[in-house]
Amino acid sequence: LLLGEERVGKFIPSGAHHNNNDEDEDVQIKEQEDEEHYMQNQLSKAREDAARHTKLMARQARVVAKKEEAQGGLVIVKAVYGVIENESQEWLSRRTDNVAGVTDNDTSDYVDANSWHAMDATTQLQFWVTDSSLRLSAISKKHLLGFYDPLAFVTKDEWTVCSVQSSMEKNQRVHRYNHNNFLPSFANWWKKMWRMSPEVTKRDLAVVLSIQYKWNDKLYEVMFHDDEAVDLPSQFAREVSAG
Repeated sequence: LLLGEERVGKFIPSGAHHNNNDEDEDVQIKEQEDEEHYMQNQLSKAREDAARHTKLMARQARVVAKKEEAQGGLVIVKAVYGVIENESQEWLSRRTDNVAGVTDNDTSDYVDANSWHAMDATTQLQFWVTDSSLRLSAISKKHLLGFYDPLAFVTKDEWTVCSVQSSMEKNQRVHRYNHNNFLPSFANWWKKMWRMSPEVTKRDLAVVLSIQYKWNDKLYEVMFHDDEAVDLPSQFAREVSAG
């Protein structure tokens, strides 16, 4: 057996390749964390910019509201711009936040400062009221002064829902009343449960603008989808009691 120079190489420890893979994975994780941190900073900045613009609009909005109130015109009592679940028509609440937020489309509820999925748009809308009317184009309201994109704050976890629980309950209901063939039914049920994997689906979310306003001394409520034109007073609004 000849051990020529070409046969002699540098000794590489058995775990070296594994260590390199770990280092590459650490770099990828670090880059992902940096990207997420950058996106969070950008979103926070957008929210802060909207708050600053709203503060500048507040004085003029109060002047307009006072004038409209005196003549029985258009007064924005409460407006909320945020994310809802289409199926339930309820406001999306942050899973990590223990706040009341806004529920059941009741725009009189308080929008907590930590609820980034919904923002108070009362001042912004009152600012644009002219001659007892409000007209906004059919574009996303996130582009308007004093607004930000609430959908951008929905996390990956909040976009998805796991339906394993409902599937298991369904199978339980199917076999619960099969008394005549209980043992085979139970065996089949158990096999299905063993093979079952979580079914993750994307939630059906949408951004809406919900408005409560007074006009001719009557109180109304109406909701617009984000890309719909806003026209107040609205023929689609429903009158509600002031109490």
